Amino acid sequence: MKNTKTNTSYPQISVDIGELSLNIFRVGKSPLIKAFDGPPNHHHIRATHTHFTYEIFFVTSGSLKLVTTNSIMEYKSSVLIIPPKTKHVSVPTGGESYCLLFSFNGNPSIAEQLNQGICELPINEEIIFYVKKFTESTLENTYSSTVNVKHLAALIFNNVFNNLSSTDLKIYNNKKYVSQHINAIETYINSHITNNISSKLTLVDVAKNVFLSTKQVSRIIVNEYGCTFSNLITEKRLVVAEAMLKNTDVKVSEIANQTFFGSEKYFYRVFKAKYGMSPLKYRKEIRILEK
Repeated sequence: MKNTKTNTSYPQISVDIGELSLNIFRVGKSPLIKAFDGPPNHHHIRATHTHFTYEIFFVTSGSLKLVTTNSIMEYKSSVLIIPPKTKHVSVPTGGESYCLLFSFNGNPSIAEQLNQGICELPINEEIIFYVKKFTESTLENTYSSTVNVKHLAALIFNNVFNNLSSTDLKIYNNKKYVSQHINAIETYINSHITNNISSKLTLVDVAKNVFLSTKQVSRIIVNEYGCTFSNLITEKRLVVAEAMLKNTDVKVSEIANQTFFGSEKYFYRVFKAKYGMSPLKYRKEIRILEK
């Protein structure tokens, strides 16, 4: 796996903003990045890379999906700042997104803030205007355009750094990513079991639909639930089976089949271990209690 590293071949712009001294780098001819039409997939995850500088995205329209080793999230109308050495890949999907790299000196507290995780700020009309003008000027090859690029870079980053104290600032660290992933995993599993009771759910299915590897999904489930994927699915299937016993007249053998317990005998054993009685006895007693 190759890492994309900032080097002196990237065009560099040096600007001072108050006590901050910034070096801004452009990768390629323009900050504008092309949209990708397809959904992020495991190819993107395997292609994650890092930078030795901060990376900043300006999502002016459409959306940008950011894939990291822990997360995949979609951002709209945002400014995103990614700390150095954060494994990631960006997938713009429609609209316009712009990207620059930067480093700075002069304020350790800002560095401490930005290094907590991926920072998200709402984008404003001023930044959108400056970024588009900056992009236009970078494509020109005149003395005046060079002056404009430096001036516009200062305006862009001055606006961004001034907004870092905003209450709208969001910081996504690894712990939050795991929390968001468990929500995605839980939602997908519940939706599948509720709406697709006739099809078996596998670890591969879940991993594919939340854009993680099977190892990552397994590790998150163990950390969050204290059990294996198989045990979690069994628990959720038992909840469905319990509801069917309570609310329908479907035969126990058919319930065992529909909830993928393999055999009626195994279903009896697993159900009794959880509820302390056989499925038939449970159905009988629950209905007596409801009368």
